[in-house]
Amino acid sequence: MREQNLHSRMCFTYPHSISSHTSRPGKSLNREILSISAMGVGGRDLWRRPRHLRAFLVRALELGVDHLDLAATYGNGMSETRVGQSAIGIRDYLKIATKITRPDLDSLHCRRHTPGSYISSSIEGSLRRLQTDHVDICYIHHWDPVTPLDVQLRRMEMILKSGKARLIGACNMNLHQLISWQEIADDPLRISVIQQHINLLHQEASPSLREYCNRQHIPIIGYSPFARGWLADPSQHLRERRAELLEYAQRFLPQDFLLHLEILQRQARQASVPMANLALSKLFEGRLLDAAIPSAGTIKHLVENAESVLNSSDSMPSRSIASSFHSSLQHPTY
Repeated sequence: MREQNLHSRMCFTYPHSISSHTSRPGKSLNREILSISAMGVGGRDLWRRPRHLRAFLVRALELGVDHLDLAATYGNGMSETRVGQSAIGIRDYLKIATKITRPDLDSLHCRRHTPGSYISSSIEGSLRRLQTDHVDICYIHHWDPVTPLDVQLRRMEMILKSGKARLIGACNMNLHQLISWQEIADDPLRISVIQQHINLLHQEASPSLREYCNRQHIPIIGYSPFARGWLADPSQHLRERRAELLEYAQRFLPQDFLLHLEILQRQARQASVPMANLALSKLFEGRLLDAAIPSAGTIKHLVENAESVLNSSDSMPSRSIASSFHSSLQHPTY
């Protein structure tokens, strides 16, 4: 592992500006620059490995990976709890993102509570479990068609003004929803970054959404960039998590996805690189995302993912996500 190279090349400028570690000049998106690594860690399964999580986080930081993507729904809050317990003493070195959890639209919470109150209770619960006073990015996990937008904006404004989050992001929004939010939000409350389900076999970020985000200087972070393991040694992952991979394929992948896998495997063999490296490189080369957050259940997977980003880094653009809460955005043009 070329750790010196990883440390110097793994970072891309995210909510506040690309890391000072990077050898590329960062593009700042606002006055205050938040730096995160081009590869983060998807925290969906971190709660399953509490014994080794401290060592996992320390190793991630050694590799230059400082971006943790969490949500209250991951392990019913246990991923946040485990990270909070394991990050004591190293919290300031981590860039933590979490998500506002919307209750079921037909739930008692929606019928009995003040509209939008779940936004405040969700971030408070996340901060309590994480044992921190703020997160770096607070995502709106899913579009809320019931709570009026102005109510949601006021709640998010309270989170920003109280310092409980540095940036607002959006997860799984389509173009119409994103524009609806941006049109009525003042600068501090505009979406600074979006997160979408993106890999070579399944892309929820439409071309029109990507074009809009590029024009509006909104970087895109892709989750499940390895298609839950199909694009990273599928035979091994099928042995370990067969039911999970088959369910993912049924839900998200095209019927002919095995044909695409064969083509990618052949290209990877010809290039003498792991298929995961090639899959990630193609995402960056095609400007389909600005950062990736694959899940990594073990330190071995973490190192492999970091190598994928390192081997793809020649084609990775520098990015900044900027906190529009502090100033107007600037974004690199292609």
